[in-house]
Amino acid sequence: MTICETEVVVGQPPEVVAERWSALPTLAGRLGGVVVSPLSRLTSQWSVPVAAGRRLDLVVRVVGRTARDIVWSTTRGPEVSGRVSFRPFGDGSTAVRLRFEVLPHGVVERVAVLAGMPQHAAGDFLQAFKKAVEDDRGVADPTEVQS
Repeated sequence: MTICETEVVVGQPPEVVAERWSALPTLAGRLGGVVVSPLSRLTSQWSVPVAAGRRLDLVVRVVGRTARDIVWSTTRGPEVSGRVSFRPFGDGSTAVRLRFEVLPHGVVERVAVLAGMPQHAAGDFLQAFKKAVEDDRGVADPTEVQS
């Protein structure tokens, strides 16, 4: 099993950042190529860009939630489980930490993990999330912001 961890500071308070995370599908087109589609209240389909124009499709289920943490695991695709945390950081900002474990199956997944692809993809995703949330600052309904 491989552990990946990345963090970004978002210039919004934790409650705003956590709410925007819960509404990832509304940020369509602004998440660095990651597409999130809700399947139910706790389950969503994630399509993540990987090398050479290929995509990795995952079904993710939320298995625990507090005001500051969301715990999740995949139900389809590679075995991945993790947590995203939202902690106050400085004056009105939030440290968003994404930590997850990947259990690769097969040669392709093992090579991807060894090459650091999950870590790199997670960092890119968090940077895109940060930009989208900060770009929405002061917008009454962020779903109306044009990409």
